[in-house]
Amino acid sequence: CAIAFHGNIIDLLAYMDDGMVRPTGCEDRFPAPAVVVAATNRPVEAWVEAKDERFRGDLLARFDHVVRIPPLRERTADLRLLISLVLQDEEVNPRTVERISLEAIDFLERQSYSGNFRELRTKIQRGVRRAGREGSLTLGLRHLVE
Repeated sequence: CAIAFHGNIIDLLAYMDDGMVRPTGCEDRFPAPAVVVAATNRPVEAWVEAKDERFRGDLLARFDHVVRIPPLRERTADLRLLISLVLQDEEVNPRTVERISLEAIDFLERQSYSGNFRELRTKIQRGVRRAGREGSLTLGLRHLVE
């Protein structure tokens, strides 16, 4: 279930303060418990600190927890685990490949991933499709190099 605020930041701020919503056309507000999760690759904290109008500091202040996840290029130690998880995703690999070659893993580990996780996922998905067309059960380097 989603609650839409239709771009009205005042409604969103009020909701984050008290967890109450007022549906369009209604006079009364009622509680709508939810967890608000937001994600961005924008420097919102720097904007808030600089009093930049692109992001309101009072909105950021309402989040109880802020989790910073470094870009994939800074988490190379996580790559093998992420590659394994992506290959287990049915949307990426509908049981087309059963294993990945060491050369393919080495290739994936040497990429910079400016597109972060989505880029890694897309690269593997394309490789799985190529391997599938070839009938290969192993995702190899030749399937990843475009």
